[in-house]
Formats: sequence, C-alpha cells, structure tokens
Amino acid sequence: MFKHRHICIGVLYYIVICHSGCISNDSNTDDTDTPEDTESTSIDTYYDTDTADSGQTLVDTDHDTSEDTGTSISDSSDPVVENEELIWQNSTNAEMTQSDAIVFCDSLSLDGYDNWRLPTIDELRRLILGCSNTETYGACQVSGSCLLESCRDVDLCSGCNELEGPNEGCYLQPHLSADPNLFGSCFIVRSSSAVTNKAGYSWGISFDTGNIYSGRDDKYAFVRCVRQK
Repeated sequence: MFKHRHICIGVLYYIVICHSGCISNDSNTDDTDTPEDTESTSIDTYYDTDTADSGQTLVDTDHDTSEDTGTSISDSSDPVVENEELIWQNSTNAEMTQSDAIVFCDSLSLDGYDNWRLPTIDELRRLILGCSNTETYGACQVSGSCLLESCRDVDLCSGCNELEGPNEGCYLQPHLSADPNLFGSCFIVRSSSAVTNKAGYSWGISFDTGNIYSGRDDKYAFVRCVRQK
C-alpha cells in the first residue's frame, strides 16, 4: 500500500534530482529536506518543506498532466451518494488546479443532473468522520464565517493520526467511496472557499488525516463535486 507508493515516489525523486546534478547523496540524511523519506504523513510531497509539519501550503510536484481529464479515480458502483440535503459524487476526480476544478464541477453532467459545483469548506467538513476537532462543529475554526488564514490553529486543524479513520483508514463518511490504495480517494480534496486575506489560496481537506489546510490555487489537488438535493 502506502510503503510501496512512498518507495516508488522516492525512487522517481532520486532519479530526477540526480539527473539534474543539484543534490548529493549526503542530502538524504536530512529528513526535513526530503519529503519522500518522511513516513508521518502521506501528503508531505505536496507541502513546502518548511511547513510540512503544520500541514500548510501546497507546492508543485512531479505532476502528470495527462491525468487532468476529470476521469474517476475511485471505482464505485454508485456514482452519487446522499448526505443530508446534499448529493455527492461518490468518487474523487483527477488532480486539478482551483480554476480547473471549478470549471470541471460546473460542467459536470452526472446521474441525470448538471447542477454540480465545487463544495464549500463547510460542506466538505461534513464528510469528515472520526476526527472530532475537524468534523463539523469541531474545535477547528475554519468555516464559512472564518476564512482568514489565522482561523487555522495548527493544533486544532491538523487532523488525526494518518489512516486510522473509520472508512478504510480514511476520516470519511462510510457511505462514500474510500480506497487508500487509489491515490486521491481519501487525500487532499479542494473546496471553493478562498482564504480571504491571502490571494491565490483556498481551503481544502486531506481525508487521510482529517487535516484542514490552505493550499495554492495553481497547484494540484483532487476534486469531489456536490449538488443540492
């Protein structure tokens, strides 16, 4: 599972870096500078090395743009699921920038409906299960009424232990598709809610830990569209 993915990512990272001639073998001894060696979270490679511990700020990865087609990553027999007054896409979609994610959901036609959209951070928090601080009404203050960067308290919003959630290890409602073997099923998912005092950043959630984070709009994260019931 994840160890295999970390090994593959680590090998790819080593090949790319060594080919460029910009790093020596000794540099891998510093865990803070080599995200691929960090076992504490599956999403370290998405974060700046100086903010990885706080779960903040997406950075670019060795991204394969051929996957940015909006095709389903998770495999499920039910394309949509109901959660309170909302209908959710049951699977996550390929990684996208914020602008592409908004266009993708707005253009989506699924299950006979075309009124899909990118969820707000409040709506996305409803999907968290098993991590009390970041669930709806949890201690983390990030919400539609508090979208400033300062609303994110690291101790309250960074989530819980990786892959110890109730849905296949994910902190995700049980009626939603989650498969940690499929990258994207329970990892970083975008919301439409912008960080109001930081241009070019929006809020999102990583469902492998329940971490609520602020990420750059021009970097890549997964998408799960929603519509009103």
